[in-house]
Amino acid sequence: MKLAVELDGGQHNRGEAKKYDAVRSEYLEVKGIEVMRFWDNEVLLDMESVLSELGRKVTPPYLPSVSSRNDLS
Repeated sequence: MKLAVELDGGQHNRGEAKKYDAVRSEYLEVKGIEVMRFWDNEVLLDMESVLSELGRKVTPPYLPSVSSRNDLS
C-alpha cells in the first residue's frame, strides 16, 4: 500500500489551489498512491479521529491466527 497524507489549510479550498490539488491527487493515484486529505483544524482539534481514520486505512484485513493456520494443514 502506498499512501499520501495531506494536511490542508483554508487556502486549499479556493480556485487554483483546489484545481492544483485535484491534478496532483490524480497524478499520485495513477502512480498507485492513494491520497487521504485532512483539514488542518481536524488535526489540531480532533487528532484522535484523524488517527482512527488513518488506522482503518492501513490496518490489514483480518488474517487467521497461527493456530487457525495450523488447523488448515
